[in-house]
Amino acid sequence: MKFDFVQQYRSLQPLADQAKIEASHKSFEELKESVEETEARDADLVRLAFGLPHEDPSESDEWFSKSMRNHNPMFSLEHDREEAANIATLVLKARIASDVQTTCIFVLAASFIGRRSTVDKGALIEWAKDGLAQAVRRNGKVTAVPRVSSHKIPDLTKAIGAFDENAEGAAAALVDSQSTAYVSRINKVVAETNALVGTLVSVNSRLATEVNMLWWHIGNHSLLADRPLDEIPLNARAFVVAADVATISGTPPGPYGAYGIIRKTLGADADKKVTLSDAVNALQDVKLASLVGKKVDEDKAIIPIHVAARALLVDGSPMTTLQLEKATGIALDTSMSVYELALQVFHERLLVNSELLI
Repeated sequence: MKFDFVQQYRSLQPLADQAKIEASHKSFEELKESVEETEARDADLVRLAFGLPHEDPSESDEWFSKSMRNHNPMFSLEHDREEAANIATLVLKARIASDVQTTCIFVLAASFIGRRSTVDKGALIEWAKDGLAQAVRRNGKVTAVPRVSSHKIPDLTKAIGAFDENAEGAAAALVDSQSTAYVSRINKVVAETNALVGTLVSVNSRLATEVNMLWWHIGNHSLLADRPLDEIPLNARAFVVAADVATISGTPPGPYGAYGIIRKTLGADADKKVTLSDAVNALQDVKLASLVGKKVDEDKAIIPIHVAARALLVDGSPMTTLQLEKATGIALDTSMSVYELALQVFHERLLVNSELLI
């Protein structure tokens, strides 16, 4: 996946002149570097890219506006929302092209199963889907394990040949020369060994995750709800299955086949239609308040299903359609398939578990 700023920017702003493109490119580079240092700022970027609501955007907007004004003093987030969405979208695409897997999850969660639009007519969402699919496929492939190389004894011929036992400090210099040569070889072996161990740990962790997910699927018993999945009504089961798989998966992108496992576990009912309200109420009916995860105060629009579920099950004050729309832009009567519901919960839960949301 290749990213070209000029090409991408011109597709969004075909009438932009050279000066405008150069200024925007400088802002883009500054913003990209800032997000690389603070990964949680992906949340601000998807909010701007999708135009999501936010209760108090002032602090999170300031870092973005500052980078824009550094190269375009006339920039105002209040008046230049489209340009902000353009640049945020391009920074997200660049991160996806650089294989930042959490960015893919941020975009997919913020898109709400593709129901929200972007300035590039949904291309950002397709980039995220493709980026995540490629990452998952790579995880499913055999990993090349590095080898620890053998190293020859350091050649000290010159140092020994120049040694003069009568010269002051000659013995110490020779010892230092020998020590430096051997320490250099030892450090190389240590570095190679650490790389080998790191790779093996990573592979072992991935395999353990896949095995855990397969045993979970075979056992058909919820990890978080601690009950057979068949005992949980379909609308609630979609949430439970997705939350279970996200918890087993750990960090994005998750194990190879996670989507398939979710669909197969939901069975023939995966394509049945359900509203967000029905899904949340189903969790209350089976007393599954413990499933909603940690509280998120500011980035609510990225995880609307968890927000609605928490309000009802934990806070005891169900949100009205107006309240949920104001907080997240999603209505309680939003209809989707059971599988789509589960995918949205899966993406949301990966972010909630990652603690990248505020």
